[in-house]
Amino acid sequence: MIRAAAADAGALAPYAALVAPPARAGERTMWDPLMPPVAGLKLQFHTNWVEPGDCTLSRVERHPYAAQAFLPLDVGRYLVTVFPAAPDGGPERRAAKSFVVPGNRGVIYRQGIWHAGISVLDDPGSFAVLMWRGAPDDDQFADIAPLMIDIPSSR
Repeated sequence: MIRAAAADAGALAPYAALVAPPARAGERTMWDPLMPPVAGLKLQFHTNWVEPGDCTLSRVERHPYAAQAFLPLDVGRYLVTVFPAAPDGGPERRAAKSFVVPGNRGVIYRQGIWHAGISVLDDPGSFAVLMWRGAPDDDQFADIAPLMIDIPSSR
């Protein structure tokens, strides 16, 4: 079991970027350097609907060619769980890190990072998702021994 921590841009940095709004009106924060075009792939932009679920993970994924962005549209808190790569290239389950992200922040998983599927905590929610796609193995999955995430109860 691991305990989810509050979202922290510094702690997430090796795995993902925490997308926050600019501090002042008129400012722009450019996120496209984290999602450069990938030769032979096309940009996919879709929305999804997620129901709250079990906080026990047994399968994780990664995207070897491109980063993946999740931008909350109607979300309370959600969970981001990431894994460094083990020496064999699979997810290193014992080094997993989990974060509770508020619904006013997005996340961009870095290319090739093992992560759990997006999971909302309190209520159903919807995200906009951006990713370069088109290779037969855009999505790679790995089964792991069950890993329970302990979620702080406060909203």
